[in-house]
Amino acid sequence: MVHLTVGADEIVARISRSAAGQLAFQPGDAAHAVLKSMSLARDHIAKRTVSYSQPRRLK
Repeated sequence: MVHLTVGADEIVARISRSAAGQLAFQPGDAAHAVLKSMSLARDHIAKRTVSYSQPRRLK
């Protein structure tokens, strides 16, 4: 299992032993996550309301 901390939230991913060996992650390592919406289990998604005072633009 890989646990990624994103601000106050956490992403948990199950990876194979082979992938774990190839990635060789150590606690505290930086990582990027790519999420596929079809791989998310609806009952495992935390419900959180986010509101923004101004529209945000991507750079």
